[in-house]
Amino acid sequence: MDNVNIYSDTVNVKTETNTEPLIFNYDYSKLKSPGRDLNAISKVELKFSCKNLPSLDTCSKSDPRIFVYFQERKFENKQVATEWLKIGSTETIMDNANPEFAKSFVFDYYFECIQNLRIIIMDMDEKCVNMEDNDYIGYVDLSIGDMITSAKENVCKYKINSDVPTGMNFKKNNHNTKDSELIVYVEILKDNNSYALMDIRGKDLDKKDVIGKSDPYFIISKRTVDGKWLKVYQSTMIKNTLNPEWPKVDISLLQLNSGDDKRLLKWDVYDWDRDSDPDYIGGFEATFEEIKAKKEFELINDEKKQKRGTEIAVDFAIDFTNSNGMKKYI
Repeated sequence: MDNVNIYSDTVNVKTETNTEPLIFNYDYSKLKSPGRDLNAISKVELKFSCKNLPSLDTCSKSDPRIFVYFQERKFENKQVATEWLKIGSTETIMDNANPEFAKSFVFDYYFECIQNLRIIIMDMDEKCVNMEDNDYIGYVDLSIGDMITSAKENVCKYKINSDVPTGMNFKKNNHNTKDSELIVYVEILKDNNSYALMDIRGKDLDKKDVIGKSDPYFIISKRTVDGKWLKVYQSTMIKNTLNPEWPKVDISLLQLNSGDDKRLLKWDVYDWDRDSDPDYIGGFEATFEEIKAKKEFELINDEKKQKRGTEIAVDFAIDFTNSNGMKKYI
């Protein structure tokens, strides 16, 4: 899990694939005026998605990525000085006008502080290394406090502004974002520093390809308080196998289930296709508490009302992250 104060302006789109939550650790004493004490009320997780993004690529949809900025406010000579700090970004989602980003951002919430964020949406080009060289889509300015008080069923929606914010060196494109939205899912988290380290494998999965076997990958989603599903993890795809053994999943429980082992999780397995939408193999629903106890689950395809694979097996270990950031397995 990332713990950062400020990110470089250079982002390599080929290597920036981490979807672990970014926990923003900031010295809020910089915001404190004389005679005031600051105490964090809770931790708040933000997850982002977009609707109806414009297509800036010639022959396909955009490849969107979100960059998150924090407005630093310092008291200097009895005046407030402000600066926008880039604290991190989501993963890039290829060829998608309605992306749902897996990476989340976790902040300490201070009732006494103004905690402003600026969300920049870019269309990424693998040939561009510097952020500013990619195509600019738009931005949204928002406040953590306002989101907590105004969210409806934990969701806030904002129109995306295609203008370039003052002082930021992005190239304005001639596109329209009047129908484009940024959706922010806001959740106050339980305090949980544990990680799950899981070995995931499938057995006798359904054969979907005419020539060859399936190319399976899986997605884990958690159920939100309003009954919707929120993607928290997507595995790599393994080519041409009905018995995949995916790379180990090392995921914080904040990301997996918001620190609540009784929260329902949904596991869906798909067959990847190069030229069409993925084929659904099957899935199951279980809490992390149930997964730790049972470990093996049948994959069910509800549309066909039948089992689509003998099992998916989950072997796991739990570790704990100390306050110094070092993981300790228990």
